Amino acid sequence: MGCDKTFTIGTLTKQESWALFKEHVGMNVENSIISSIAREITAECDGLPIAIVTVAGALKNRGMYEWRDALQQLKRSTSTNIEGMHENIS
Repeated sequence: MGCDKTFTIGTLTKQESWALFKEHVGMNVENSIISSIAREITAECDGLPIAIVTVAGALKNRGMYEWRDALQQLKRSTSTNIEGMHENIS
């Protein structure tokens, strides 16, 4: 991509992750029937800001089925098959 500098982006705390997710999902998830699913989804993003923003944006204005499906997909996903992945995450 023509980038000359590498920037390290740390992970967020649980509270920061939840706040970021709520900000980007564009609905009041805290007081809705999907609150528990939303919290699980946020936890599955493991404090990674780009994952949180991407998933929250994808779920914006979606129904319960899509939320449950997203959670299941996140639970099934793994980064263990990406060479060098864990060495580069900080």
